[in-house]
Amino acid sequence: MVNLETGEPIRNAMVTVSKTPTPQEINEFQEGVKAGPRLPFLSKSVLSGVSGEYQFTGLPAGHYVVNAQKPGFAARFNVEGLQRVQIDLSASAGNIVVKLSPLGVIEGTVTDQNGEPVDSVKIEAYTARIEAGVRSITSNHSAVCNDRGGFRIWGLEPGQYYLKAAGRNGGTYFFLGQGTPRPSSWLSFVPVYAGGGRTFDSTTPIAIAAGTQARADFRINLVPSATIRGVLENYTLHQRVTFSLRQDGEELADDSRVNLSGTAGRFEITAVPPGDYILTAVEGQMARGEIPVHVSESGINGLSMPLWPAVTVTGVVHNIGPAPEQSKKAAANDDDAPEFADVKPGCQVFLKADTGHAAFVSMFAPQAETFSIPNVFAGGKKVTSVAWTAHTDDLGNYRVGPVAAGTYYLVATAEPWYMQGQFGTMRAGEPGLNMAYPTTYYPATTDAGQAGRLKVESGGETQANLAMPSVQAVTVHADCAAENCNGSMSFYSVGVGGLEALAGTRFFRNSVPIEGIAPGRYVVRVTGQGGSMRKVVDLAGGEATVSVIFQPSPKITGVVTYKNGIKPHGTPYVTMVNETTNTAVGLPINSDGIFEYAYPPIARFRPVIGGVAGFFISQMSASGAEIRDGAFELMEGSPVELKIEASDESGRLKGLVMNGDKPAPGVLVVLAPRERATAAIPPRGFQTDSDGSYDFTNVPAGDYLLFTADRMDLEYANAKAVEPYLASATPVRIESHQVVTEKLSLPGK
Repeated sequence: MVNLETGEPIRNAMVTVSKTPTPQEINEFQEGVKAGPRLPFLSKSVLSGVSGEYQFTGLPAGHYVVNAQKPGFAARFNVEGLQRVQIDLSASAGNIVVKLSPLGVIEGTVTDQNGEPVDSVKIEAYTARIEAGVRSITSNHSAVCNDRGGFRIWGLEPGQYYLKAAGRNGGTYFFLGQGTPRPSSWLSFVPVYAGGGRTFDSTTPIAIAAGTQARADFRINLVPSATIRGVLENYTLHQRVTFSLRQDGEELADDSRVNLSGTAGRFEITAVPPGDYILTAVEGQMARGEIPVHVSESGINGLSMPLWPAVTVTGVVHNIGPAPEQSKKAAANDDDAPEFADVKPGCQVFLKADTGHAAFVSMFAPQAETFSIPNVFAGGKKVTSVAWTAHTDDLGNYRVGPVAAGTYYLVATAEPWYMQGQFGTMRAGEPGLNMAYPTTYYPATTDAGQAGRLKVESGGETQANLAMPSVQAVTVHADCAAENCNGSMSFYSVGVGGLEALAGTRFFRNSVPIEGIAPGRYVVRVTGQGGSMRKVVDLAGGEATVSVIFQPSPKITGVVTYKNGIKPHGTPYVTMVNETTNTAVGLPINSDGIFEYAYPPIARFRPVIGGVAGFFISQMSASGAEIRDGAFELMEGSPVELKIEASDESGRLKGLVMNGDKPAPGVLVVLAPRERATAAIPPRGFQTDSDGSYDFTNVPAGDYLLFTADRMDLEYANAKAVEPYLASATPVRIESHQVVTEKLSLPGK
C-alpha cells in the first residue's frame, strides 16, 4: 500500500480481495439461497502493516479484484493515476502494489474588523457543476470555528471549492410550555465568501488536488444584531420548523439562531444583521410560508408568519407516442437542522485521542467542591453531568472551549473506521479486523474507578492527551426467540458517576454476529419491531451471547384533575423530570386533563406541574409502578398510568439572611418539609442575592423547616447531610395564597 502522490507506505489501510465468481459458483450460490441464508462470494480483508505490507493466504485459484480504503484517501477509481488492481491467480503472487490518492484539506481562521478571532462561525464549502446546461451548487462539507476562530475542513476530493462564512452556528432551540428562549450573541455579520465577496459569483474557487493543504482566512465585520420575534399562523403543535433568511439570493446560516415554542408557535430569530430579507418557514412536509421582512436595528416584534398547507402536484408525462408514462408526484421537503449547545465564556481544553480513528470525547463535571453549584447540584443532590462532547478531527486533535473553570473527568470512545456505520456482519470471520477500542478515561485507564481528574484554571489553557489501546473485540451473538429477530443493539459502558457512555451501536438480524465491541461490562439497549430491552451484560474475550427478550415499549399516560375544581389560566404541563439523567420533558395536558409520554427512556421519573404558576401535585397514584417520595421507576414492558390531583393551595416565603448586622449574599437557604419521611415534596434551596434576600415561590401549603448554610455544596436532598442543621432550623407554616417573611442569621452569628 503506497501513497499515489508521495510513494510513501500507508499503514492501517484496509485491503480487500474479492474473487470473481464463475458461472458454476453463481448457480451454486443461487441454489443455496433457496435452502437458507448463505455467506456471499469469497471476500477477505486485512489491514496493511507499518511498511504498507499486506498478505492473503489460502486463496483458491481464480480471478481477483484488489481494493483498498482508508480515511483521508480517495476510495474512487476516477482519480487520475488510480486503476483497479486485477489478478488471475493460479499460483502465489507477490509485489502487488495498491495505490491510494490522498484527499485534501482547507483550513483557516475567522477574525473581525479588529483582528480578534470569532468563534462558532459556520464555514460552508460548496462545489458547482453543470448538468444539462444548468449550474447546480451543492454544499459538500462544513466546519465550525473554535474559540480561536480556527476551522479545518478535511477529506476533500480533488476539485474546486467555494468557501463561505455563512453565519453563527447554534441550532434551533425547541422548547415546550413557558420555556425561556436561549440567549444569543448581540453581534452578528453579513455572510461573506472567501476573498470578501457577498455573492457566489464574486468568489474565487480554491483548487484542491490530491493531498493539497490549502488555506482560506476570513475577515468579517461584526455589527450589533437584531431579533425577529413573531408567531406562526396555522402552526401544528409540537412540530419542528426550519427557518431561513435570504438576502440578494444568498442565504444566512439556515435554522441556526432560532428559538421556537412548540406549544404556542412563538419564535425568535436572533443574531440577524439589519437589512432586507426573505423569511421562509417550513414545517416538514405539512406547511410552508414565505414573506419579505425589513429588519431595523431595533429588530421586529409581533411579526405574523402564515404557514400554508403543502400542496401535492400530480400530472401525467406524455411520450410522443400512444402511451403515457406513469404519473409522478412531487412535494416540498425540508429536514430539521441539528441542535447545538450554548457556548459560555471561560477556559479551553485541548485533547488528542491517539487512535488513528475518529474518536468521541466527553467532558464530565464530577462531584467536586471546586465546580460551580449550578453544574454540580441538581435538586440538592451531587450529580455528575456531561459538560462537553466533541469529535476528533482527521489528525486526532480535539479542542473545546470556552468552558467554565473547575474539575472534570474526560472519557473517550471510538470505533475502528471500517466498523462505523456498517452492518454487524461486515467483517465476520476475520479476526485481524475484529478490533475495538475500550472506553478510556483520562489520563490513560480503562477502569472508571481509576479515572483521574483534570483541573481547569480560569482563563487558562489545558493540554490533555488520551492514548486509547486497541484490543481484540468480542463477537456478540444475539439469542432471540422471536421469528424475525432484528433491530439495533447499543452498548453503553458505565463510568464515573454512573453516567453511560455510548461505545457502539450495531444493527443485527437473526443469527448474524455483531463485531467490533471491546470486552467489558455494558448496559445493552435493544430496540426492534418486537419492542425493546435493557440489560447489563459482561462481555469477555472471544465469543459472547446476549439473550434478547423483547418487551413492549413502555409509555407513561395519565389524567390530571384539579382540587376544588380550580383550573389554571394558561397551558399546564406535566413535566417529567428524569432523575437518572437530570433532564426533563414537558407533556401538555389537554382539555380533558389527559397527557401522554409515548417513548420514554427507562429511568426514574419525578412528575411536577409546569407551565403555570402556583400549582403543584397534591396527590398522585400510579398503576404499573410504585410511587416513592414523589417519584417512580419506569421498567421495560410496564406501562405506567398516573392519576394526579393538582392544587393551587400554595404560598410564598421570602426574607433576608444577615451576617451580624450586614446582609449575607451568596448563602444557601434550605426549605425542607417538616415530615421528611412521608413527604413527597422535595426540599428546595435558594442562593441569596447580593442584598442577602431569598424568595421561595409556589410553595405547597404545609409545615416546613428553614435553615441557612455557609457552604454552597451542601447536599440538602440527603437526609444525613442536613441532619446537623435541623436542630437549629426555624419552623415555618406556609398558608395557601399567603406570603410569609422570615429573617435568618448565619449559623453562629
